[in-house]
This record gives sequence, C-alpha cells and structure tokens, in this order.
Amino acid sequence: LELLPAALKAHHDFIDSLTSAERAAAGTPQEWAAKDILTHCIFWEEILVERLECARSGATPRNTDDIQALNEKNFEARRNRAWDEIIADLDTAFEKLAEQTRALSEADLSEAGRFPWQGGGRALWRSICSWVYMHPCMHFTGVSIKRGDLASAKALQEALVSDITKLDNGSGRGAAIYSMACAFALAGQPDDAIS
Repeated sequence: LELLPAALKAHHDFIDSLTSAERAAAGTPQEWAAKDILTHCIFWEEILVERLECARSGATPRNTDDIQALNEKNFEARRNRAWDEIIADLDTAFEKLAEQTRALSEADLSEAGRFPWQGGGRALWRSICSWVYMHPCMHFTGVSIKRGDLASAKALQEALVSDITKLDNGSGRGAAIYSMACAFALAGQPDDAIS
C-alpha cells in the first residue's frame, strides 16, 4: 500500500509532463503515442486488480501469457478514448488496487509460492510493485528519453530506486537499479548507467 501513492503520482506526473502535441498524437500498433502507453499501463493494472481478486477468492486468474495479443487488443479497444476517460480509468484502477491490497493478508502479499499461478513462486507484493510502478516507469522514462528530457528520465528512475529500496533492499532494489541502468544506457548516458 505504501507504494501505490508514489506509483499513482508517477502516472499523473507523466500526464502533466505531456505537451499539447504529445496529448494529441495518435499512435499506431507499432509506435504507441503517450496516450497508448498510458492506456497500456492501465490495462495491465486492471489485470492486476483481477489477479488480486482471485488471490482473495481462491480462483485462478485468466491466462495472460499471450502478452502481444492482449496488448494489440487493448490498443484497438482504447485508442480513441478521450483523456478525461483515461484519467478516470487510471484513478479507478488505483482505487481498486488499494481496496484489493488492503483486503489481502500480510501472508497473502508476502509469502513466496502462496499462489501457484504466480510466476516463479514470486510473492504477490512483487507483482504489485512491478506492474503498478516499475513497468509504467519504464515506459514513462522512454517517453522522456525520446523527447530528449534526460533530467526527467533520470529523476523518475532515481525516485523509483529510492521508493523500491524502502520496501526491499535486496532483489527488488537490484531490479530497480537494473531498470535505471538500462534507461541510462538507452539514453546514451553510459557513465550514469554504470555508476
């Protein structure tokens, strides 16, 4: 639960950072615009809500192995949504994430292997962290890099590492640092990537 406000803020900061041209841009299935990136992230956060509901009820979540097909279907379904609808979808998804997370026990969230459908016996909190914060920040960083705003990309990745470290100073922190290094390397900042 501690991470959800920071993750939601990252989403809203991304929206607020967009220029009028970026907001108006229409993406393609091969080259997503900012709006498509955001609806993609929201789509996977909604799937996470379903998974958390399954954790509570003892059900098995739907199969999401065909990521490409799901992403393509989501792109087509949401490509013409208005910004106010997208922002409402975002806020609703985070309200449901908070509700579902609060309803789970500490054991549900933290025990590795508790849910057989969790990949690699991973603890549920790690999926929440990844799907709600790390995955979106990877996309948001990519947009900042593409527009040449390396300072924003760096600040976002550094905040991510800081927030994740507060929860998990082990492998979670390692994954966040790796993500940050990849972002810096892609931005042509090798010194930042290795420091």
